[in-house]
Amino acid sequence: MIRVHAVKRGLGATRNTFAVCLCVALLALISSPARAQDKHEFAGQFLTNKQGELCTMCEADVSCAAVATEEQPTPAQTKLHFLKRDFWGQISTVLDYFPLTRKYGLYHSRDVQVKSGEGPDMTANAKLDLEAKRIDVTDRNGTLLFWIDRTDGAWKGPDNTPRGQCTVEKM
Repeated sequence: MIRVHAVKRGLGATRNTFAVCLCVALLALISSPARAQDKHEFAGQFLTNKQGELCTMCEADVSCAAVATEEQPTPAQTKLHFLKRDFWGQISTVLDYFPLTRKYGLYHSRDVQVKSGEGPDMTANAKLDLEAKRIDVTDRNGTLLFWIDRTDGAWKGPDNTPRGQCTVEKM
């Protein structure tokens, strides 16, 4: 009778050990090749730092100057102020560190304040995309206002017409 009880106890311990080992193995499988944003992979892109994408708690100021023309020799300026990500945007950065969800770490959205000489100041939405190498700025309805090429800072309209050049003032 004692022997049978010891065998039953041994099987229960084996099951618990197996369950723990299985959990550890799954966790290791999910996170083993984890690399969020390789700092060399996106080096040199517009609004990136040495860790990769613009951090969740960082703000940045960008100045975009229109191309000078004969009609307008003094180019118009548009100032962009990229705000910190909201609470859920900051929480979602955890997904950047797992291989199965890494693609979500290649882009994110945040609010941007647009101050233009052409119209009223407004708060828009900016989608910073490392893979597409562009920053799309849309109004609250989702209509594309303009975009910035992350490889060279070129400022382009929704129809891809060149508008000018953008430079980072503060990051």
